[in-house]
Amino acid sequence: MGKKDNIRDGYWNPEHDEGYWKDALPQYQPKEQKNIRPKIEDIICEYFDDNEIKKQDALNMVAYLKSIGMSFTRGGVNSWTIKKSQKSPALRIKICSGSWFVLVRGQTARDMLTYEEIKEINWKSFNFCSGSGCSDCKPGIELDVFGKKFTNVCRGRMFEYRDPSAEVMKILKDILDKRFAFEKN
Repeated sequence: MGKKDNIRDGYWNPEHDEGYWKDALPQYQPKEQKNIRPKIEDIICEYFDDNEIKKQDALNMVAYLKSIGMSFTRGGVNSWTIKKSQKSPALRIKICSGSWFVLVRGQTARDMLTYEEIKEINWKSFNFCSGSGCSDCKPGIELDVFGKKFTNVCRGRMFEYRDPSAEVMKILKDILDKRFAFEKN
């Protein structure tokens, strides 16, 4: 299976591509990452060495998340789960295929649905249930988002924002700031 054969709705999933890791640098090899547990900032800097804009956007998002007390746990190769507490919203940042992704779930994802100014971005960023792996979503849910219907949307990781725009990052930050201000009270 090649890279072009493994594209679903414009998103290439390297975990499903058998040849993906063959030519990867040692620090990107799954076994090496399991042993050395690299910091997200190190992978971002190495991975986007030739793309300063993507590198700065990703580093800024990581710095913001750390500044509000979110902790990063390695969730797999080039992937980190981000939480503040067991009850806090869980996000995931994933770096692959020349891009970085913010995966949004739970109440944070539902809050993202309410912003009409990013409705078209949301429409393109839904993660659909494959029916094979995630126990959170089988069989997926139906949504009506500003007049457009979607079926089989993943409950577990509703959105995958690829190289999120400044507008998406600002809204996500606003939602997280409100959520944590509410939790403090």
